[in-house]
Amino acid sequence: MGSAVYQQEGHKQWRNIGKKLILGAIYGLLPLALIHSFFIRSIPTQHQDPISSSPEITVVDKHNEWRRDDQVVKQDCDYTNGVWVESTQGPKYNNTSCKTIRTGQNCLGNGRPDTGFLYWRWKPKQCEIHEFDPFLFLKLIENKHLAFIGDSMARNQLESLLCLLTTVSTPILKYQYGEDNRFRRWTFGSPYNATISIYWAPFLVKAIDTTQGQNKVYMNTIDEKWGAEINSMDMIVFSMGHWFNKPAIFCEGDSVIGCHNCGENSRYTDIDIFDMMRKVTKTAISEVGRRVEGDKRDVCWGGELLTRSFFEGAWDKAGGLS
Repeated sequence: MGSAVYQQEGHKQWRNIGKKLILGAIYGLLPLALIHSFFIRSIPTQHQDPISSSPEITVVDKHNEWRRDDQVVKQDCDYTNGVWVESTQGPKYNNTSCKTIRTGQNCLGNGRPDTGFLYWRWKPKQCEIHEFDPFLFLKLIENKHLAFIGDSMARNQLESLLCLLTTVSTPILKYQYGEDNRFRRWTFGSPYNATISIYWAPFLVKAIDTTQGQNKVYMNTIDEKWGAEINSMDMIVFSMGHWFNKPAIFCEGDSVIGCHNCGENSRYTDIDIFDMMRKVTKTAISEVGRRVEGDKRDVCWGGELLTRSFFEGAWDKAGGLS
């Protein structure tokens, strides 16, 4: 009897974890799909070769030889409008082939018994997402710096991308610092000379922990830990969301405009969290535009997708999701 109850509880825990993994995959894969689409439609201009004169890059084969399709039919696609479908192909990497998977995130290494969650793919309703090609991706970021900026979703996106790219090229970790190595940078050597970095900035803007256990967020001042390096970046992917549901005081300049999840005894007015997210996003985008020198880069904007249901529950209980 005791064993049966234990097994039922164990299966229930795995089902709950599975739901969170699916939601996390939705939030994490869509920005990567947008990046993939952006690269497919981008044309490198640093070298005058057949690639740069092509109206669109479409294919790179397994021998890393470029081809051009002059009959490309362009299509618009809403990558967020789609469904998860079963896939027999399985993942491009696993917990042993990718060395950047963290111990705490290594599901199979930590004893997860099932593998069915690995055999799914996202299918937009309006188009097809082409199979990820690591050779093509590295070629398109040749001599460029791709920066992921934000919270743990940004970190997860970066680590998943690294796992995909390491199937064809081994990156070199150039530096890491900060608590839990929240700031890291990798480079891919010749012929790509590409750089990929992660910057921990869960609010994107300046935020300070207060003694009351609340974050103090300055919505019109970006976090200089990434802001100071804007001109070294060619492409940026922002990720933010669930940190805004934690107790926080929001400021514009030196003025407090409100508080979120600060408790009934707070002397500040409770404010709409989505309005704060819009203000922060506007600050980050505007500051990048202001600091960019000339037209030296393309900027790709991604983001974490969260619904109001997420914010209807406790910040440390996945909100209102179950």
